Amino acid sequence: MRVHGSRNYWNKQLILLLVFMLVAEGFFTMLAPQTAKAAAPAPGGVSGDLISWVEFTKSMEQGKIENNLVTELQDLADEGRKWTPFATKEQKVENIGNKMINFHLVTVPESSDAAVQYKTNSPFADPTSNAREVFSVQSKDLDEACPAVPPPGTYNSGFPWVMGGTMPDEYCSPKTGFGRISSGLGSTQVRGTVNPFKELPTMLNVSSAVNSWRLNMNGAITGGESTNTVNWETTGADDGYYAIGGAKATPFKGGNIAEVLVYNRTLTDTERQQVNSYLALKYGMTMATRDYLASDGITKMFSHADNTGYGKHITGIGRDDNGTLNQKQSKSQVAGANVTIALGDAITATNDANTNPIANDKSFFVFSDNNLSTVYAKVIDNDDLPASHQLQLATSVTSAKMMNRAYKVDKSADWSDAPITLKVDGADASENQVFLFVSPDSAFSSDVTALPLDAATGQITVNSSVLSDGSYFTFVEYVDKRSLESHVIDAGTLVEANYTAASWQAFQQALADSNSILTDANKMQDEVNAALKALEDARVALVSIAALQEKVDEINGEITGGTLTETDYTEESWAELQNKLGEAQTVLNDPNATKAEIDAALKALETARGNLVMAGAELESLNVFNADDRSPIDFEPPFDGDRYLNYTTVSNSVYGVGIELKALNPNSTVKVTLNGQEVDAAEWDRLPLHEGLNVIKVEVTDPNGNTNVYRIEVYRVSNKLISLTPSTGVLEPAFDTLTENYKMSVTNSVYQLHWTPVTLDSTATIEFSVNGGAYAGIARGTATPLHSLQVGDNTVVFKVTDQDGVERLYTVIVTRASAPTPGDGGGGGNGGNSGNGGNEGGSATAPVPSDGSDIRTSVNGKEYSFATGKTSTSGDRTITSVQVDLDKLNNALNQGNGQKLEILSPKDSDLKVDGLTAETVKQIADKGATLEIINPLAIYPVPGGKMDFNGVSKQLDNAALGDIAVHIDIKRSSDTLINNAKNKASAEGYELLVNPVDLDLTFSHGSKTVRSEQLNGYAAKYIAQPEDIDPNRITTGVIVNPDGSVFHVPTVVTKINNRYYAMINDLRSSGSYSVIWNPQDFDDVKKHWGKADVNNIAARLDLAGTGNNTFSPDRNVTRSEFSEIVGLGLGLMRQNAPENMFPDVPASAWYRNSVAIATEFDIVRGYDDGNFYGDQQITREQGIAMVARAYNLIDPQTSLSENRIAELLANYKDAASVSAWARAEVARLIEVGIVQGNGPQLLSPQSNMTRAETTALIARLLKTTNLIDK
Repeated sequence: MRVHGSRNYWNKQLILLLVFMLVAEGFFTMLAPQTAKAAAPAPGGVSGDLISWVEFTKSMEQGKIENNLVTELQDLADEGRKWTPFATKEQKVENIGNKMINFHLVTVPESSDAAVQYKTNSPFADPTSNAREVFSVQSKDLDEACPAVPPPGTYNSGFPWVMGGTMPDEYCSPKTGFGRISSGLGSTQVRGTVNPFKELPTMLNVSSAVNSWRLNMNGAITGGESTNTVNWETTGADDGYYAIGGAKATPFKGGNIAEVLVYNRTLTDTERQQVNSYLALKYGMTMATRDYLASDGITKMFSHADNTGYGKHITGIGRDDNGTLNQKQSKSQVAGANVTIALGDAITATNDANTNPIANDKSFFVFSDNNLSTVYAKVIDNDDLPASHQLQLATSVTSAKMMNRAYKVDKSADWSDAPITLKVDGADASENQVFLFVSPDSAFSSDVTALPLDAATGQITVNSSVLSDGSYFTFVEYVDKRSLESHVIDAGTLVEANYTAASWQAFQQALADSNSILTDANKMQDEVNAALKALEDARVALVSIAALQEKVDEINGEITGGTLTETDYTEESWAELQNKLGEAQTVLNDPNATKAEIDAALKALETARGNLVMAGAELESLNVFNADDRSPIDFEPPFDGDRYLNYTTVSNSVYGVGIELKALNPNSTVKVTLNGQEVDAAEWDRLPLHEGLNVIKVEVTDPNGNTNVYRIEVYRVSNKLISLTPSTGVLEPAFDTLTENYKMSVTNSVYQLHWTPVTLDSTATIEFSVNGGAYAGIARGTATPLHSLQVGDNTVVFKVTDQDGVERLYTVIVTRASAPTPGDGGGGGNGGNSGNGGNEGGSATAPVPSDGSDIRTSVNGKEYSFATGKTSTSGDRTITSVQVDLDKLNNALNQGNGQKLEILSPKDSDLKVDGLTAETVKQIADKGATLEIINPLAIYPVPGGKMDFNGVSKQLDNAALGDIAVHIDIKRSSDTLINNAKNKASAEGYELLVNPVDLDLTFSHGSKTVRSEQLNGYAAKYIAQPEDIDPNRITTGVIVNPDGSVFHVPTVVTKINNRYYAMINDLRSSGSYSVIWNPQDFDDVKKHWGKADVNNIAARLDLAGTGNNTFSPDRNVTRSEFSEIVGLGLGLMRQNAPENMFPDVPASAWYRNSVAIATEFDIVRGYDDGNFYGDQQITREQGIAMVARAYNLIDPQTSLSENRIAELLANYKDAASVSAWARAEVARLIEVGIVQGNGPQLLSPQSNMTRAETTALIARLLKTTNLIDK
């Protein structure tokens, strides 16, 4: 891809533009040509006696292009005056853009020894004032020898123009040594000077009158004569004509002309200053001593008096309507300039290509510099850095260096602040981070604002309010040691006794190396980063014994304190606890113990403590048998009354079990529950099993009140699917677990499919085959690879095999339609309209508004009527009702695939759309088309491609899709909801930026109305923001609950037709949405490496702080906390959570809903014993696995092969430590760039994950999938 700054890229664009002009046989009319009598506005606001004005870009646009040559330039001051090529020196289109002056096009000759030259088609009238004055802007690259003694014997290169007077003229410009400029404008003599300029391009001004001849360069007098005999005729070839690009026979070799102005009088000093100011700001020239005046002769664009000590490389943007100035990006053309400014968030190829508007007339943003070097040489003391960038340790030494050159801002009073982009030369190649420093004082000693430039582009976009009038700015190469220092400070909080000796020794070495980096002022960023990486790796590699030691101390404390008494428990369970205590102590005493050994010892100890069985309340025996034939069912391991948890697996043919039990104490009472429901003793021999996990609990209570609860888990295997979703199309009949044969029809344009099957039993395997081919395995809940479809019938078979090897086959016959014959109106598969704007076969007249609704509909951006509207009122609400005409809509769809359909209501009212059917919505999706419903509140793209139409049909008694009506509403939420939301925002401390908006999509058949509920993929909807919104003050979109509380939904701020929208991405088809501003800046992350992600994720309400404006970034995260962060981050949270599947997650737990929802989406999973263990700290591989499943929810992927998994993990030297169950998920995140790194690095899969690491992982997930702003 070519970047916008590429010369060749923009050449190509300009050539295409100009060729288009030729084909169209018309002229651009961006600026209407004006005669001298009507020449207002004019350059600098000076229109009187302006007899000629050629500005290359506009004159070319209004001229002619023939055979790839610019054959005519239009004079902008005289409609009848044309400039045509002189001596075949016309401009070639292909060369345009090879050179520019301050983002403006100029003439470009074929070579440095050639010229582009145009002559006028008629002579100028002699000035009645007997005076003439000419202004021009040009550059010249030819390196030529200049004769030393004037007048020279030969002329090397002509003057940029000839406008009457003695000839020849000369403009001699060597790269070194002296140059010469001489001209006979309006005179009988040739006038000139040596060394007239030092830098190019130049701004030239020559005037001639009786006894007065003057030459100015860049606003300063360079030469003049007090005696002068005027002459307005040209001599030599083509007498009486005038030329641009050379003095007739002496062409302006290697020269580039931007603009030439001719006045038939001598201007006043003020007028001359206005015109020079116009040219200087427009073309990046610096007038060394003169102020820059606007067209009113009063307003100053730039004042030298206000910029004493500066005034070099004057650069600016601004608008002056009467002065025809609209400069939106600029870089000084004076040698040594190094800063570019552009209005908006990008620097475009030309000034005209920048479409951002300057708000006010006669408003300017200008800066200049002190002309010092651009070397980063001034070492900045730590105390002189902004507080946010200072190092904290007394021993730390900063490595920041400031550029010698400084800049001062001169903003006019009427300037309206807006986003601007600054680019500093060389910043994109710097090894260190470059910052923009802004301060109210030139010493940068107070109130310094530091903002980082983009390292790849050397640019930064800020609101111009950051650079106030009179403020100073410069640039700093900043070696950022803050994160390294933060890690060093954090290391000081660690206690040696909490870690194994070997891992602590390695960590101390990395810490010493980091301290050495911190105390060295000459270290570069790559050295700092390497030290930080080594310290982080050593920190991650620390093997903590704290949790195990804490558990050992806790249990020993219970024993010594009398809480645990040996006589209260069975001999076997007590002995097991003592055994695990001993094993744990052995691990604690091993200096080289691994984390896996420590974790295993901890889990074993916790299990032994949990399995202490109360003496007297134990079971002596427990038998489980098949309820049908009473055949015994074995436990794994065999039942032991001294162990609470017992589990077994049964085949799918076992529909029920019975239990026989005997309490050790015959006087004990026993209660049995099955899946949470108590069972009478008479029913204990026939407990029905559903497929999947069944939990039987046996509660034994002895006469003394001691109670033991035994948990028996019976897993009934299954070979059934619970869903089968095609990438497009609808199964017939709707999918049902027990139905094994289906049909599906697709159009000819559907040439490939993929499927997403989900088994009831997570242990079952899935394979699929297409048209009798070999079976290929596919993971549960992931998409199959795309497979092709032949015209006619295609057979797709899914084979599901349970743990016992029992298979079940689901077969789908997919029928792909034949290609349409010409003229049958079918979709042509052309990916868009049929070349006529979608009008073929129907009228494309503009819709007629009905009842003042002003409804507009369009196809591919062209008006086409397929709906009517009417407006009504209900209470204080105005309602616009739209009725879709299905015949006209279908006619539009038949014009081809990929149509873009819109229904627009410009009224600020509630909007209701009816007339659609589920079949039509599905057809729109199947044809790759889109339908957007738009009003001033929101844009709602109908998510037809993400809907489960089978599920909708099933909810409506299996109604045909053509019989299901679709209703879409966009409306302001109820006053009650709005007030609730505002009250909740006030109480929680965030700002509600817009009143909640309801987006609703429902389906109805008969008397029944339903919603599609969850979509099968993320879909966008757009909430309009207030007209005056600052996009930097939008944190995120939210879903608003009935009580006014909100949940985060992933959001990207985007601009559509000059208005900002919050593009909300979620899995809902309906909801109440709003947008909030909730900035976060935790005190304890100000210097932490994770600052940006921590504050970003916390601001989105995905993770709360820990009190007192702190976040505790290095604290470990538990499994329950991680579940909530993922659910909130992905926008999955809701108030009506599903049933909880884990016995150790009580209904009262704060994390109950988040765990249930994350389980529903298969993001979190429990342990083999059926528990969740929410209080356990999550390991890195567990966190990565959860995020990988979340990624698959956003962007379903095919399974990775074992070879690919091994290839991706091979770059990490501890890949062998990744558990077998997690290898695929870890490899997936490496592949998509969420887990990053090259070369031999550490994954540290068994290490615990911190809060900062969690926010970084979630942020990368959301940014990588484009769900939030990057």
